Amino acid sequence: MFLGELSCLAVYHVIRIYNQRKGTPLDLGNQEFNPLIFLPASLCDMCATSTMYIGLNLTFASSFQMLRGNCMVQCRVIVLLFSFNQHVTDIY
Repeated sequence: MFLGELSCLAVYHVIRIYNQRKGTPLDLGNQEFNPLIFLPASLCDMCATSTMYIGLNLTFASSFQMLRGNCMVQCRVIVLLFSFNQHVTDIY
């Protein structure tokens, strides 16, 4: 997961440097926001990951992998239930 996020950051910096050398500024939009808006999601992710790794010590690895895959299925169901656009294809 973190490797994917890091690769997105690398692509962003390559595009930014390319645009600087080309002379066209990169439109970044409105940069004024409160960084604490990410705190609740980060805390939930930290608690979920910690709980899953504690559970990994108490169960078999195959059960752990099934539970991790179940998180993706649950997220998909929640997106379909609460999305106004019923043609969401974010996981597929």
